[in-house]
Amino acid sequence: MKTRIEVKSLTTGKVITSHEENRRMTAKEIERAKRDCMRNLDPDKVTFPKVTYID
Repeated sequence: MKTRIEVKSLTTGKVITSHEENRRMTAKEIERAKRDCMRNLDPDKVTFPKVTYID
């Protein structure tokens, strides 16, 4: 199971930054990774971090 967190651009729809782990992350780890993905990005120009679990 993989955990992937993506942040996409609102204008282009492309992935700007992402974080991926080869295991299922805990809620605390997910929140920390979301914060790291949003660091130095303008929240008005990007989507909220989306968490995806890949089997």
